[in-house]
Amino acid sequence: MRKNTFTRLYMLIMFVFGTASFCTFAMAEDYPCKPEGDIESAWFRVENMDPTYPVFRRLEDGAQAFNIPYAYLFFRPTPERVNCYPDRFDFAFWMPTLAPSKKEAFYANGWTPEEGYPPGGSYLVRVPYVRTIPDGKDAPGFPFSSIEFIMDMYKERIPFKNELTRISALDFWSEIYVNLDQKQGDTRLDCFNIGCEFTFYFRDLKIAVQGSFAKDKLLQWKAIKAGTRTLLERWIVR
Repeated sequence: MRKNTFTRLYMLIMFVFGTASFCTFAMAEDYPCKPEGDIESAWFRVENMDPTYPVFRRLEDGAQAFNIPYAYLFFRPTPERVNCYPDRFDFAFWMPTLAPSKKEAFYANGWTPEEGYPPGGSYLVRVPYVRTIPDGKDAPGFPFSSIEFIMDMYKERIPFKNELTRISALDFWSEIYVNLDQKQGDTRLDCFNIGCEFTFYFRDLKIAVQGSFAKDKLLQWKAIKAGTRTLLERWIVR
């Protein structure tokens, strides 16, 4: 009797673990693009997506491809739509850990203060645009622009902290900073009342990105640039 009980218990344990393994395997399968399901339960399907599921994305010219863990997507589609937009490349992450946000970063402005400003000095970086820098050019097309072109527009040259140069006048309504780096790629930072928008050119990778972070993190721009590059290199399909 005790032997039969042990056998049944063993079979039950194997069934449970086998089911869990099957579910994990099923989650790892591609989600085919198909018509959207019930819109009222969309939030539930998004919340239950595997956060590590590798979402395939490619840049517009098809030269570079990436596998981005689902949790990093700036805008998280439902399972029905996650593989419908292979050319749409956006992501978000926490600094300094480079971890993804637990909730969809697209709606971060609606998070509670505790979620939007976690303890320990963490802050969110959003990257809604990633583009290829074509051969023979110093920048992609819209919405990116050449650093040289911007510097020709603004004649100021005001040395700033952390290897930045302010090129907009001191009484200008926005603050525009640049860092010219032939090896690592140029940087442009457009700062307003509460936030800064950045443009990083990774010329050796032939990639340009645009994103944003809180203005009080301006002096951490090099760490943000390094973190952005780390994630891109981590996700590139070799």
